[in-house]
Amino acid sequence: KRSTLTGSLTFASASGPWGMTFKVEEGEKANAIALEASVRDLVPRGLTAMLPDVPGLEALDAPLSGQARLQLSPEGRVLGANAKLDLGRGVLVIPGNERQTIPLEVGTLDMTFDAANRRLLIAPSRLQWNQGHATIAGSIAAVDSAGGKSVWAVDIKSTDGMLSGDEFAVPAVALEELVLRGNFAPDTGVLAVTQARVRA
Repeated sequence: KRSTLTGSLTFASASGPWGMTFKVEEGEKANAIALEASVRDLVPRGLTAMLPDVPGLEALDAPLSGQARLQLSPEGRVLGANAKLDLGRGVLVIPGNERQTIPLEVGTLDMTFDAANRRLLIAPSRLQWNQGHATIAGSIAAVDSAGGKSVWAVDIKSTDGMLSGDEFAVPAVALEELVLRGNFAPDTGVLAVTQARVRA
């Protein structure tokens, strides 16, 4: 018989407190623990120091609420995770240039973390700002650089959306294609863009 634990918690983080209700049980796989959680007001950027193995956290400074499921080792290491979350008002922070941000109004995020390959997969997810919106998808994966240091390879694209607002200095126009590729170095906080393309 598998053991089960349920409860609710409130956590402190660098971005303020957030709450979680959870159920923890022994996983179907040996030496694994399954955690199902409902979170509210979780700001990913505030967890960067706590979860250094999860890419992309520092870029999202906005509250999330929704459902998540994690597979953990007995030592607490993340073996895999997936989440479907609603996004509240906040900003996307451009890595390496924290003064450059993109405001967000609402959105949804559908993500899976593949721990074996150290890759965060983003299923088609809708983001909205002012009167603009975009559906994005892609991945953020750990790769070894020529110098032996680990970097995160960013590959994000969108083929649906509307550009509008002061951030883009354009009237409302349909987004036909958006591509952003580059390498993010966690030790320096710099995103080296290798390809950036917007077609509207």
